[in-house]
Amino acid sequence: MKKILLTLVSLLVISCNWVEISEEGKAIRIVTMKEVSNCKRLGKIYAQSKSQIAGFDRNDKTIQRELEKLARNTAASSDMGGDTLVAISPIEKGRQSFAFYKCKRPALKNEGGE
Repeated sequence: MKKILLTLVSLLVISCNWVEISEEGKAIRIVTMKEVSNCKRLGKIYAQSKSQIAGFDRNDKTIQRELEKLARNTAASSDMGGDTLVAISPIEKGRQSFAFYKCKRPALKNEGGE
């Protein structure tokens, strides 16, 4: 009985998402490569999360969400001034690389007919 309970608890933990996105990270978008054709590439962001817990593989979608949140938080805290990420590698052992871009143009003072 204890073994079954331990297995159930382990499976529950494996599916949990432990990473919270920061307020600044919420401003960073994740898009596809075709959406950054008019953007300036600034560099790379690397994200890493646990792919296994207690010997059990974690859910792929959970890992993907965590890596995206980690990448967005890292990008937002950088001094590169970007606003957009594109995944440029597959997830391998809980790691993924993202290209960091500046895409949004700043608002002009007299925009809108003023």
